[in-house]
Amino acid sequence: MTAEATLRQRLKRLLQENLGLKLFSLAVAIGLFTVVHGAESGQRSFQVQVVAILPPASKGKVLVNKIPDKVSVRLSGSQSVINSIRSLESVQIDLTGAHEYYYFEPSLFGLPAGIDVQVTPPSLTLDWQARLERKLPVRVQLSGLMSPGLELDGSPSVTPSRVTVSGPRLSVEQLKDLVTEPVSLADLGPGTHRRHVPLLPLPENIAVAEGNEIDVELSIDTKKEHRRLRHLEVAALGVNGEVVMRPAFVDVLVAAPQAELDELNPEHLVPVVELAGVDLAAGAVVPVAVRGLPEEARVVRTEPADVLVRPK
Repeated sequence: MTAEATLRQRLKRLLQENLGLKLFSLAVAIGLFTVVHGAESGQRSFQVQVVAILPPASKGKVLVNKIPDKVSVRLSGSQSVINSIRSLESVQIDLTGAHEYYYFEPSLFGLPAGIDVQVTPPSLTLDWQARLERKLPVRVQLSGLMSPGLELDGSPSVTPSRVTVSGPRLSVEQLKDLVTEPVSLADLGPGTHRRHVPLLPLPENIAVAEGNEIDVELSIDTKKEHRRLRHLEVAALGVNGEVVMRPAFVDVLVAAPQAELDELNPEHLVPVVELAGVDLAAGAVVPVAVRGLPEEARVVRTEPADVLVRPK
């Protein structure tokens, strides 16, 4: 038998003798290694999202400083326990009863016993203000140029014309009105146009009760020039008997396309007061209307707008 064969037989006997005892010893060694290694201290850090529960509006206060989106959480303790913690996704903090400060307690994170928790920052400073609610007017912001020969017919109308805002007192008190995003006048032709327009972004912590969308209606007409018709006599309608009007003559400011104004005959326009059902015993102030206007003309105003009427 060669020396090499003899060596192989010896190694084989060495491995096979007391095989059960050898396997048991290996298992014990692995177990001891695991226990010793697991007992070692370890550390691990996480970035944890913060979800804040704020007081309801009925509490009458608003948090004006920003809560961090995430905090840094450092865990210390048994290495085996640390390794078993895969993630810390979020922590919920209840600020409904908090005053000037909020402290992160280790119990918030639901970790096993024996784990030391260090949070950065360890606490939050809270800046509260009284809540204020106000109704503010809405202003339409216009942009762009209309085609030549066109103009806006009056001011745009908005619905709702006033909206309710609420938020920190100091911020709400500084607001004078709410402005819409720009409404473009370019490429709009004659007629009535309606748009659903958002409000411009408001300061942080200010909310709109009616929502952020405003209905805007604007009318576009052919561009008109103005002409003042002076000293037109006022006629009384709907009355039996003679009356005295003061003044008896008014000026009328008319808007119309230039061609209409050039053809306008002042004698065709009649300022009138409608007296049917009006008690004239002690005199009455009655508004003046104008009849006989061409189709594309309109009255801008009469001067004066009312006259005093009494029996003669």
